[in-house]
Amino acid sequence: MDFSSPAATDRTLDAAPALQLPPRAAATAAALAAEAGASHVALQLPDALLASAPSLAHDVQRLSGIEDVVVLADTTFGSCCIDTVAAEHANADFVVHFGPSCLSRPSAPCPVLLVFDELPVDLAAATDFFLSTFGGDRDQPVLVLWDTPFHHAMPRLRAALDAAGFSRTVWPHVRTLFNMPAGADPAAVAMHAADPVGPDPDAAGSEAGDVAPVREAQGRRYCLPPGVALEDLSLFYVGGESLTLTNIMMTHSQCKLVAAFDPTTNAGRIETGRVNRLLMRRYVMVQKARDADVVGIVVGTLGLASYLPVIENLKRLVLASGKKPYMLAVGKPSPAKLGNFLEIDVFVLVACPQNALLESRDFLKPVITPHELQVALDRDAEWDASKYELDLVSIDRHLTKVIDRTLERNAERGRGGDDEDASDDDEPHFSLITGTYKQHRKFVTVVSSDGAGQPVPDGTVATRSLDSTVSRFVATSAAAEFLNEKRTFRGLEVRMGETSIADVQEGRRGIARGYVVGQSPSDTQEQGGPGSAKH
Repeated sequence: MDFSSPAATDRTLDAAPALQLPPRAAATAAALAAEAGASHVALQLPDALLASAPSLAHDVQRLSGIEDVVVLADTTFGSCCIDTVAAEHANADFVVHFGPSCLSRPSAPCPVLLVFDELPVDLAAATDFFLSTFGGDRDQPVLVLWDTPFHHAMPRLRAALDAAGFSRTVWPHVRTLFNMPAGADPAAVAMHAADPVGPDPDAAGSEAGDVAPVREAQGRRYCLPPGVALEDLSLFYVGGESLTLTNIMMTHSQCKLVAAFDPTTNAGRIETGRVNRLLMRRYVMVQKARDADVVGIVVGTLGLASYLPVIENLKRLVLASGKKPYMLAVGKPSPAKLGNFLEIDVFVLVACPQNALLESRDFLKPVITPHELQVALDRDAEWDASKYELDLVSIDRHLTKVIDRTLERNAERGRGGDDEDASDDDEPHFSLITGTYKQHRKFVTVVSSDGAGQPVPDGTVATRSLDSTVSRFVATSAAAEFLNEKRTFRGLEVRMGETSIADVQEGRRGIARGYVVGQSPSDTQEQGGPGSAKH
């Protein structure tokens, strides 16, 4: 695509984009694309940066010598994720994502570069607020996190805090480059890629990853110092009110203190109470999921690592729990879209951490996360805010363990070896939402646990556990039952044999601005009807 013509570059808009890219953005993208040996480069920009797309693409073409440069816009889901599907349609072998990012690991095998937008940070004001909050004990461990527009200022903030005597601050590693080929020059990559700030826990020879397990905060990976638990940490966040801060507070609710500094207003605040209210609302969602009989799995991403295994494991967990799953792909979820599925009791959204927590007040039915559904359907699990998880890779590992336990319990029931569990599942349970006893509707029933020599009837799903035990399930349609029992409109009435037979009659013809009824084409032309030409 040619972006060098004046028609593509010399446009003026009334409103400037809200986000601003660094001056070196095009040079960084061009250098790393050339280093990766790319021949088809895709530039993904959010709506606020589309005005800069022609000049940015032209600069990448000019600096890299790569002619095939395309712009990806109007992403299927959130603009914070890598749109790998659109990149594959464009046959791209190098993707550059500009603007705010959720820092999720992409599923695409091609190299991916993240270029953040930049906002100014008053380092003196940020340092003063840090000193006023944590200056009483400079040996206490403090985890420092930030929003992506302020990533460029974090090396200087780290140097300022080190100079002030804070020796136990924990700085995460932020990765901005993925899947670079093995032949790329490490020195050239390090020169152009953004400073990751903290050490890489997964790097060869890293001492941090050998001492403590690697933790993650919305794509920001770090290790705790030896002998320090998460309950001993305080948290300092640089950024304004955003979904990133909300998600970090949800996954780090056990920290002693959470202080946030907003560079756009140069104001700091102590976050108190808000996270507890959020967790209480999420706990109510879990209780509603326990009462649900029909679960809708909403696909909210197509470009994250482990999203396909998570969807598959969620379906298996719902089936093993005797409930009915439906998988929905509706693009960006909205109350109007999900409101069309009245037979579904609860929705579980499989999305990146930044978009996983939807405010469900506007939705007719609750919208929960995969972790919350796992807690709701696992009989051995209890609500523990310290174990709240949004990362799909970690959730996939937990789901596999829960499914194995559930299938083992179902297999034992099928063999008749655990009558107590069977009676517990069949008996009504007390609902904390309604305050009454509720009987689960069995859309899926275990018909056998050993498939040796037995025919598989229609409508039966067979699953095999780790010990090669085969369990068979018979499922019924929740949508069909809802249509027959609760829906008032079921489509047009057939009235078979009640309609009299008549000759075929001529209907309308013409165009939408003026249809013709009951006239021949010749009559229409003679009368100068709609669609006739007059000279």
